[in-house]
Amino acid sequence: MSRDALVVGINSYQYEGFAQLKTPATDAEAIAQKLERYGDFNVRRLPEAIDPSTKIPYVGKKTQVTLAQLQDTLIQLFKPEGNQVPDIAVFFFSGHGLRITQGVPEGFLATSDIYPPAKFNGLSLRSVWL
Repeated sequence: MSRDALVVGINSYQYEGFAQLKTPATDAEAIAQKLERYGDFNVRRLPEAIDPSTKIPYVGKKTQVTLAQLQDTLIQLFKPEGNQVPDIAVFFFSGHGLRITQGVPEGFLATSDIYPPAKFNGLSLRSVWL
């Protein structure tokens, strides 16, 4: 049985209206390790960094994640090419969220490159459900 997970922890944001965060990458890495150790998951980390001494991947604390990167990685998780669809797929996100209440209410997962004044809000939660 294949078990795949995408674990995302975003600390760093370009938009000045959002504070830089300290714990999402640490929280995401803790979840990634638990999924690997106790759930036998193949975990993809975003942003991924590699420890130079051990060559082991971990969730990077200073690297940014763009909306395009997140979308591409989610597609690889939930709709991979060929017949390699996992039996179980897990998506974990830690970082800023954004809620729009004007017009049709909508929620977003904030990627590092968001810019709300231009209505570039990150990943719509509606797209995750589809």
